[in-house]
Amino acid sequence: MKHFSEIAYKYLKSQKKRSVLTIIGIILSVALFTSIGTLVNSYRENEIKNIIETQGNYHIKFKGVKGNKVSQVISHTNFDKAGVVGIEGNGLIGRTTEEEKKKNPETPNYRYLSIESYDEDALSTLPIVMKDGRMPKNKDEIALEENSFKYLPKDLKIGDKLELDIVKRYDAGGKELVDANYWDTNETIKPVEKRSYTLTGILKSQFYFSDGYIFKAITLPSQEKTYDANKNYNIYAHMKKIDSAYETGMKIARDFKLYDEEPERLIEYNNRLLTLKGKGLYANVNDSLTLIVAFLVVLVVISTILVIYNIFQISVMERITQIGIIRSIGASPEQVRNMVLKEAITLSLIGIPLGIISGLLASKVLVYILSSTSFASFKGMDMYINAKVIITSFILGAVTIYFSARKPAKLAGKISPLEAVRNTGSIKKERFKRMRSSFLIRKLFGVEGELAYKNIRRNRRRFTVTVASLVISIVLFIVFNSFMNYTMRSNPSNVDYIFDLQLRKSGGEKNGFDDNYLKKLNSQEFIRKAYKQNINYTPAFIQSNKFNMDYIEKSRRVLNTIYNIHGEKYVYFNQASLYGYDKDFLETTKNHLIEGEINEDEINKVNGIILVQDSRVYNPSEEKIYKINPTNLKVGDEVILDANQNIMKSYDEEKKFPEITKSNKFKIVAIADTVPVTISREDPINFITTEKVYAKAIETEKFSQINIILNENVDRNKALDELKSYISNDKGISMEDFYERAKRDRQSKLIMSVFLYGFVTIIVLIGSLNILNTINTNLLLRRREFASLKAIGMSQQQVKRQVWMEGLIYGIIAAFWGSIIGSILSYIMYKIFGMMSTFDYKIPWIGMLIGGVGTIIITLLSSYPPLKKINTSNIIETIKMEE
Repeated sequence: MKHFSEIAYKYLKSQKKRSVLTIIGIILSVALFTSIGTLVNSYRENEIKNIIETQGNYHIKFKGVKGNKVSQVISHTNFDKAGVVGIEGNGLIGRTTEEEKKKNPETPNYRYLSIESYDEDALSTLPIVMKDGRMPKNKDEIALEENSFKYLPKDLKIGDKLELDIVKRYDAGGKELVDANYWDTNETIKPVEKRSYTLTGILKSQFYFSDGYIFKAITLPSQEKTYDANKNYNIYAHMKKIDSAYETGMKIARDFKLYDEEPERLIEYNNRLLTLKGKGLYANVNDSLTLIVAFLVVLVVISTILVIYNIFQISVMERITQIGIIRSIGASPEQVRNMVLKEAITLSLIGIPLGIISGLLASKVLVYILSSTSFASFKGMDMYINAKVIITSFILGAVTIYFSARKPAKLAGKISPLEAVRNTGSIKKERFKRMRSSFLIRKLFGVEGELAYKNIRRNRRRFTVTVASLVISIVLFIVFNSFMNYTMRSNPSNVDYIFDLQLRKSGGEKNGFDDNYLKKLNSQEFIRKAYKQNINYTPAFIQSNKFNMDYIEKSRRVLNTIYNIHGEKYVYFNQASLYGYDKDFLETTKNHLIEGEINEDEINKVNGIILVQDSRVYNPSEEKIYKINPTNLKVGDEVILDANQNIMKSYDEEKKFPEITKSNKFKIVAIADTVPVTISREDPINFITTEKVYAKAIETEKFSQINIILNENVDRNKALDELKSYISNDKGISMEDFYERAKRDRQSKLIMSVFLYGFVTIIVLIGSLNILNTINTNLLLRRREFASLKAIGMSQQQVKRQVWMEGLIYGIIAAFWGSIIGSILSYIMYKIFGMMSTFDYKIPWIGMLIGGVGTIIITLLSSYPPLKKINTSNIIETIKMEE
């Protein structure tokens, strides 16, 4: 041996179990850093890929830009790419029939192809899904939406010529209609020119309409990079630097004078993509996400420092005699310190790389599991390795281990050679004092429990170190469990995808479906269940003293008109929904009750409704989402609903309110926390009632929506074709497929759950290792003490019981303090989450219970291996040995 520091290697080799335990602790800690960074980065990159595929790879959209302004916008220095979509005109397909208009009063006079030209950048920027064929390559080629083929020549196929009359559309007042999503029932047309196109492809439709009126068609511009000053264009811009997307968009609009009105309404942002890149429009969301990540990383770093510090501290304390011998033969304090630090460096050089590799492997396994699921949207999900994550993990691991070993190294250097050899230093540091007997402890746990209680309290320093180590584990679990819950609660699903397809009938409920139509649908072999969705968007009159003015302030809405209705003041609120539920759905609603009860007969008797208190509003000035309800209504209160708007019609005509009939007055019989069976909960106020009360309110038993669940083993594409064929005989029916949307929603939820539970699993492993190491070492260092107890008459069973009692008491004390500290930290995290979303704070009782009970169980289990070793040792030899 040429140097004292070489003893470090010899010690690590001689204490293989302790070295392996320490390395595992380092591996788990570094793996946590690496896996968190890698999984978050992978989630982010895959979400970005998903957004680009579904919404497009752009940051800002300028709508309706005049042709003479387009070149100025797309050549802006902060844009590296800008796709231009031109409105080429309306290709007339044909007239609608009088029969169609009779069945559906909202039917316009004509059907059209809304022809848009996509330049090369637009084609590469925007998501376009081809069902068949290819995209156009010049101005004489065209691709058509699949729904349009029903109204085109029957023999039309890819490669054929298509002759179209290009027309301009005007509403009944003579104003030109340029929006493809809007039509006027009395609109007229003006011929512009004739054009001939070659059909090259068929575009996949998101919606299916049994009698659609305006369909999408894509071609290429007549000449690249030249724009007609008389045309309007939509520009999809991709920015070089996205630090200030909102300011850039507004500045361009004002500097180039793109619009005659304020540009806010005509500029849209791909905010989801901006947010994933850390530059979302809502600064508070970005700041909150940064703070959450920083909070968790700091907590893990501090916890890891304490865990590894505890390992090195115990390592030094159990080697006091050996260190004393090294000091007595000439080693300086600095050499002893370097020896301990060299142990730390050696362990870190082994543990950190293995931790990084383990973290990457764990991430790879999680990503592989997700990509192997039955969800098609997971296919192709990749793991993205970021060099910054690996470097940061290495640095965090190294810094953590250095600070963990620094103090124990200093302690080792301060050990006096004489005291260390005699092993009296640690004894002097203990302050023994007479401990009073506890009647309760003795009564509950016997003599062994009383002895255990006195023993853990006689050495305050050892007691503090042991309890602190156990507390860390509980705190980590509570905080990460709270993080998981807050993440779920701050991202509530606005959609319940409990069905595959939805049929809608235009023209309102009175022109809607009937029970016979529903019965015929249910008789189809490929349909498992078809059920009606009763929903009516109805204005509500709410007593002014029951309206929550704080809602108006937070949402920044304009307060709706306050009317005096027969001596009482009412707020007129036109954003409410009324749902009519059958018995099964009412039963489902019972699971979401906050107050009151649901009894179908009673609801029918009193014209009852269930109020849903589940409103969230975005405050633009504070850039924050608030959970706040528009009303303070209680069970027993009455509201006035104007489902058919008869009340307002009478008021508009006579300037006074008619007598409010009983059919318009509804009594609140219960309050629920959500609308359980729906595809959207966008309205601030929602009411649920029975089918009978609903039909009476809207004055018809027909309904405008049908939800369909397909049989599980059915050929989906074949079923869709059969359903399209079935509904094509009826006019005014549109069909939307929620299957893909449901898969995307489940994908996001599953990814989030897997990631969060993965983190919690690693935290549990780190905590378990910490407890195992602490209890294991604590007992092994007291072998002489246990041998002495046996020598004075305690039986093997009594010693074992004392050890169990110590573990139990340690666990109870640690659970108490861990729950308090963990709750405080979870509240701090709640406040950070509150920067971007509001929800009620709940004390993490479940996390506290699982963490506390888990710690006690692991503590007791950790006592078993050292007990086995103590039981097999010789009493005399153990008493004679040095600790």
